[in-house]
Amino acid sequence: ELVICGGDVEFIEVEEEPGVTYSWNTGEEGGTIEVDGFGTYTVTAISQDGCEIVASTEVLNGATAQVVLIGPEGICENAVETILASANEAGTFTWSDGTTGPELTISESGEYSVLFIPDSGCEVEEEIAVNQFFAPFVFANDTVICDGDVIQLRAQSPNGEAFWPGLSESPIASISEEGTYEAAAENECGISFFTVNIGLKDCSCPAYVPNAYTPNGDGLNDLFVPEILCEPEFYDLVIFNRWGKEVFSSTDITKNWNGDSKNNPDFFSSDGVYNYILKFDNPLRPLQSPQEITGTVTLIR
Repeated sequence: ELVICGGDVEFIEVEEEPGVTYSWNTGEEGGTIEVDGFGTYTVTAISQDGCEIVASTEVLNGATAQVVLIGPEGICENAVETILASANEAGTFTWSDGTTGPELTISESGEYSVLFIPDSGCEVEEEIAVNQFFAPFVFANDTVICDGDVIQLRAQSPNGEAFWPGLSESPIASISEEGTYEAAAENECGISFFTVNIGLKDCSCPAYVPNAYTPNGDGLNDLFVPEILCEPEFYDLVIFNRWGKEVFSSTDITKNWNGDSKNNPDFFSSDGVYNYILKFDNPLRPLQSPQEITGTVTLIR
């Protein structure tokens, strides 16, 4: 038998006799062959008169030690970790940086290897990869909300668990007041924070409708002009006389009633009280239905 270690090269040779040829089960010829693997090697010796003699030998793996490395999957910046080596036989450990002993202290990511030299038998080398872990990154968007509204503000983190300290343990927090808020994210490398600013704005759209006007051509209060303190995209004004007959309508906010009659623009409506229906939307609150205001206006000449 021949015992070799993995990666070593050994030779098997026989004592050669004149006139004898030697054939190996590896396909090689001659009295000496090079071996770098494990298994059974057989040689057949054939004399000049045709006699054959067969012999064989076993090549065994001399590596019996089993080495196990236990270490962190990854390491955080400015952190210190330990890799521990163990073997099922007695021997010595030498790490790739020259450190000896079963423990290696590391402070950065990379590939680390250890060479185990047993008291008897073949050397064994093992390696372990340690990834780089990063502190969590978290962010959320500054925003402005309508006064009186409640919004769902989301914190996002690609490498941590996001939350709102003091507000929510989840990535979503309900916000209704202006101010500065703090989002956070946590992972194995610690906690990071991000500041978010929330502002308020007035999203109301009040309308002021006059209750009287005087379309007498003196240049003062000659038009019935509803005043809407925003810029609606939808506008609809309809005016009726006391008998419910329509005298004026407009979907153009710039077109105002001068007191004429819808049925005959050459004539003007008479003095009196008129009913109106005013509808308009609020562009600052696009999801809301249009507002509707009803009332009366007195036409005085």
